[in-house]
Amino acid sequence: MLKLGGYLNLSISLLHFAALLRLEEAFLITGVSGRMAQAAAVWQPLPLVLTLLVALLFATFGIYALGVAGVVKRRLPWLKPILYSIAAVYIIRGLAGLALYYTDEIPDFLQTLFSLAALGIGLLYLLGTWSAFSRNA
Repeated sequence: MLKLGGYLNLSISLLHFAALLRLEEAFLITGVSGRMAQAAAVWQPLPLVLTLLVALLFATFGIYALGVAGVVKRRLPWLKPILYSIAAVYIIRGLAGLALYYTDEIPDFLQTLFSLAALGIGLLYLLGTWSAFSRNA
């Protein structure tokens, strides 16, 4: 489970790195162009910097999962709390996005897909971390 979650995060990271080549189009596709325009009004390079940081964050998430899955051979610090934290972030993101269906702000298809993906990845991290550390306990 963690191996799949790790590779999914690395894929998401690569998509963010690729988006750096065509930021405006990527922001339009993902529905964040308005917020990124506001960020650019504060500081012009801010959308690029934020996208780069998010790509690095997803890569870090992936490396941590692959560390427990045995793909990354180097021992990483604070594995258990970090992996459970990653799971929590994803699950909260997924549930928060789906909770919009109970408000006046109905999400579009892509936002629903992102929420379901976040929930799925969060569950992979939660169950994978629990499984990995319950075997070693």
